[in-house]
Amino acid sequence: SPADFYAALCEYDRRNLTRGAIAWGVDGTRVESCLDRDLTDGDALVADPPILATRFDIILILDGTATAAVDTMNQVKRYAGELSEFSAFAYHYSFLIYEGYAVFKAETLKNVGIACACVFVVTLVMLADLISAVQVFLCVLAVDVCLVGFMGMVGLTYNAVTCLNIVFAVGIAVDYTMHITHSFLNATGTRQERARAALHTMGPSVVNGALSTLIGVLATAGSSAYVFRVFFLMMTATTVAGAFFGLAFMPALLSLVGSSVSAGEGAGAHGEASLEVNQLVGGSKEAAVAAGAAWEQK
Repeated sequence: SPADFYAALCEYDRRNLTRGAIAWGVDGTRVESCLDRDLTDGDALVADPPILATRFDIILILDGTATAAVDTMNQVKRYAGELSEFSAFAYHYSFLIYEGYAVFKAETLKNVGIACACVFVVTLVMLADLISAVQVFLCVLAVDVCLVGFMGMVGLTYNAVTCLNIVFAVGIAVDYTMHITHSFLNATGTRQERARAALHTMGPSVVNGALSTLIGVLATAGSSAYVFRVFFLMMTATTVAGAFFGLAFMPALLSLVGSSVSAGEGAGAHGEASLEVNQLVGGSKEAAVAAGAAWEQK
């Protein structure tokens, strides 16, 4: 009966760890607690108005990892959902953070994929060479893989700060390999000669860019704030890895399997085509040679 229920509820309120907790009504006024009344055996408290909703607290014991936090949150929500006869739900302010933990990896992979796809499209348009665009894309992806491995070495975990830096590294890494590849495509000669020319032309600029980036983030090295410490570590790793792939790996890759046609060779081929066309339409050989030379100068 309602009287027995409320009598048992009062007894629970007296024995509970949070005994005497203040309850509030729907209208915002304080509801009388069982401890506010001197109940004798046999008395029953019938609430007026009746109880519409209730809650109770549980203590979550976690091991401090994001995986444990997400698993615990999901289990608590599942247990609450199994109470089909009640409109029960589980809530804690920490669940807002745990929800982020649950999607960090998937969102990071998605955002890195989108960033790399954009880099590939822009690189393909700017370089106008499919092989070179693929090589730049692979180097950028390799820098991000190195960055994730570096996180494990220094004890960094997946969170909002580290995931943001992983995505941010895509835009930083493309700078080093893109300049070397562009210089390689503009050079003439064999692959080895063009790779050496690219290093000679753009190598100092890439080194200066890497050093200026390191000097820029050095100001955050001594910070006690977690965000700045993570930024310093991950930006340093990104710069070092990007410089390595831009100055060492990419030239070696281009010297072996780089694009076989350079901008200069393409212009020369166009000049030869102009020579043949002029001869076919009846033009003199001297005029055709002059036209080809003029095109190469352009």
